[in-house]
Amino acid sequence: MTNKGYKIGLMGSSCSGKTTSAGILATELRLELYPEFESVMLAEWIKQGKVTDKTRMPPNVTKEFHESALRLRETKSSNSRGYVSDRTAADLLVYNRIYVQPHFPESYGAEFTARCKAIMERYTHLFLFPRGVLPLEANGIRTVDSDYQLRVHTKLLEVLGDLRISYVSLSKERLSKQDRVEEIKSWLEI
Repeated sequence: MTNKGYKIGLMGSSCSGKTTSAGILATELRLELYPEFESVMLAEWIKQGKVTDKTRMPPNVTKEFHESALRLRETKSSNSRGYVSDRTAADLLVYNRIYVQPHFPESYGAEFTARCKAIMERYTHLFLFPRGVLPLEANGIRTVDSDYQLRVHTKLLEVLGDLRISYVSLSKERLSKQDRVEEIKSWLEI
């Protein structure tokens, strides 16, 4: 089965099943997989010594990091072929609003938001994963804190409303990996 026109974005807080579902969907639908760019970049920046860890990034370094991630998302989202993206520009915008925008002029936030909106409008299908269904697991990058994950999820809902982007909220049931993928495929009418 080939669905080259699908541009699928998976959104949600940590440990909601996005990465696993993205991998399975990309394989089953024969689409390119875009990993969570930000985690990959952060691990690389730590390896290169640009930062020691994500909790010690001053606002100007965090801004540089977010700009780099956004440029990568802009490039990748212009791909005319289909893909499955583990996280989206809306997820990046959440973290930008939390960690960067309070430290810079309002015009910066407006421009960053507009660029994220342009990327979000390129998706053919967007899925929001439920928060708190799976246990939080440390991977060396993510924040393992249920209150923080609630804050991120709430901010993501706010961002999606601000951007006026249509998306599907996936079931809050705890599903097997394959059942979650089947739920997404049913929305794709596959």
